Amino acid sequence: MLEEIVEGVVAKASVGSSYFLISKAAAALEAQATTLYGRFVSLTGYPNGRAVEPIAAICRRERIAPNEIMFLDLETTGLGATPLFLIGTMECTNNGFQFRQYFARDYSEEMSILAAASERLAGARLLVTFNGKSFDVPYMRNRCAATGVKLHLPSSHLDILHEARRLYRSELPNCRLQTLERMICGRYRDNDIPSSEIPAVYHEFVRTGDASKIKLVLKHNLYDLLTTADLMSRMWDR
Repeated sequence: MLEEIVEGVVAKASVGSSYFLISKAAAALEAQATTLYGRFVSLTGYPNGRAVEPIAAICRRERIAPNEIMFLDLETTGLGATPLFLIGTMECTNNGFQFRQYFARDYSEEMSILAAASERLAGARLLVTFNGKSFDVPYMRNRCAATGVKLHLPSSHLDILHEARRLYRSELPNCRLQTLERMICGRYRDNDIPSSEIPAVYHEFVRTGDASKIKLVLKHNLYDLLTTADLMSRMWDR
């Protein structure tokens, strides 16, 4: 059972059925998240952070404070028009980075997690993703259209992949997230599940109810979020 393996709660969305919500501090995932949070706030903190003006210029917006930034990463059942089942977000709170994961326990709960996450995203002013302009945001738009959910997104979007290519293309073999994670952030994941295996793991969970591998998928999603923030900090600290 999911509830026996993953610490979370059954939540109700404004539309659709219920879904499973996991909320946890980033420091519970990795102790270094506290240090990363301090560096991130120092760089992006309004009004004196060194990254405040460059971020505003890239987003063509007025200055944005750390608590107005939302990180986003999706896990899907494949490519194209297939459902998504996990929407991961990370917020910058007064007490550190905070994760929220909206998990669909079966295909019917996709509408619920889209609605719940969309309502949360509406409160942010800057969305930060890794490859989100090409994948995550178009995917959410397509799935919201398919399920009849109204999508609310922050007015500005910073895609860290684009910045990474500009800064590191000549230095690294590629700009995949885990390449940047190892070579720029110095982080190595233990027992990580390959992205290519994630859809099959979810289909198996829906079919059998066995959540043992779902915990690995959730952890993979959290590290993607944390690494995106780490990369953002390191880029603006150069």
